[in-house]
This record gives sequence, structure tokens and C-alpha cells, in this order.
Amino acid sequence: MIRRPPRSTHCISSAASDVYKRQVHGTLKGNRDSRITMFPKKILLVCANPKPKSFTHAILNTAVQTFKEKKYATVVRDLYAMKFNPILAEEEFTGWMTKKLAKDVLEEQKHINWCDIIVFVFPMWWYGMPAMMKGYFDRVFVRGFAHDIVEGRSKG
Repeated sequence: MIRRPPRSTHCISSAASDVYKRQVHGTLKGNRDSRITMFPKKILLVCANPKPKSFTHAILNTAVQTFKEKKYATVVRDLYAMKFNPILAEEEFTGWMTKKLAKDVLEEQKHINWCDIIVFVFPMWWYGMPAMMKGYFDRVFVRGFAHDIVEGRSKG
């Protein structure tokens, strides 16, 4: 008679151990030859704080330095330094339908498509993000790019 091990943390830790091994060795399960990496390589940092000597920028600079030490490709988009326009104009509100988006929005979408990970760095103002960052989300993450409605349901 073959006895089955009792259901315990053995199964969980075995699964966790397998995930850990795949992350450490950088391979997909059972695919030791290809050495497909599990770690992202392209990082996009989007920052929204008007003061270059702020704590927010100190966090941003530390993140950039850390990512570069790890040899990750790193791109920083400082919304205030770029003078990004956070105002969603009336013609942009329906721009996703006609695929006519502003050049600055298309540029930001290119950066987002390029990266593996996006890091948003901003202070909490009145229990929320600064209007600059909110405007970035409203203008850049439009329907048809970041989400869509398929068969009456939101996807994305």
C-alpha cells in the first residue's frame, strides 16, 4: 500500500521552492537549455513632483541608481521637467475613437509599450496623487491602449 504524504505545508513549500529555483536560476520550469530570464530588463520611471530637491526625487534617484547597478535599461519621465500638459482636452476625450491622439500622448505610450515594469514616483497630496499624475493617467491610459470594452465588458 502506497501512503500519500499528509496535506500540509509540504505541497505549498514545494511549489514555492520551485518558483524560487526558477527565479534564481532564471529559467522556465523544465527548460534548462534556453535560460529564459524571469527578471525584467526595461524599467520606466514616471515622476510627478515640481521640486527637484524633494524627497520624491531622492527616491527617484535611488531607484534609478539601483536599477542601473543591476544593468537594467532605465528611462525616467519627469512630468514637471517635461512640462507635460495634464489637461484632458475635449477633442482628446474621444480621440481614442478616431485614433487621433496628441504627440506627447503617443510618445508616452511608446515608452510604456517599451518597458517591462512601470514605476510611478509621486508624493501623496490630500490623500491622493498630484493632479499632474492624474492627468497623465487620464491622457495616456486611454481606451484602446490600456483597456477596452469587449462584448460589453471591460478588459485591460
